[in-house]
Amino acid sequence: MAIAIDEGTAIAEQVNEHLQTYLAAKLTALESEYLTDPITIEPLPLSNYHLNQVQVPPNFPLVCTYSESTDKLPQGVGAQQEDFEYHYLVVALAVTANQQEDRIKRYASRLLRAFQEILHEHSTLTGQISYLFLLRKAYLPLIVLDSALLQEAQLHLMTASVREF
Repeated sequence: MAIAIDEGTAIAEQVNEHLQTYLAAKLTALESEYLTDPITIEPLPLSNYHLNQVQVPPNFPLVCTYSESTDKLPQGVGAQQEDFEYHYLVVALAVTANQQEDRIKRYASRLLRAFQEILHEHSTLTGQISYLFLLRKAYLPLIVLDSALLQEAQLHLMTASVREF
């Protein structure tokens, strides 16, 4: 039975907070693996993180975290009743630059990898949920935006929480 997406939006907000909090340290930790790659990735300003999709992006790189759906499945009866809540989220990253195709793809790939590792390492979002699962990672086709290339990459997530009565 589907319930209000607003509960999923609260989880999406927590995902964004974790990405903001841990991105600088994760980029530093990953830097040693990319010593031969001249691309430098800096932590993103807080203004680049958004909940829900943005129609007119104010700046890039852009991170939009939004809830696609939320399900609640009651289990048991009486004192033994539990609710399982599942939130399906998307973390979408959009990167644009007037640079070579390979360079913009590598930038997006490295940033998405950092996001993925942060969420793996903090899979309970500081105890707010029971589990966070990566369902899939997707790279959308590169498109031309004005005179620059735009790469969008996405992490599709599912969170699970158990609520006891």
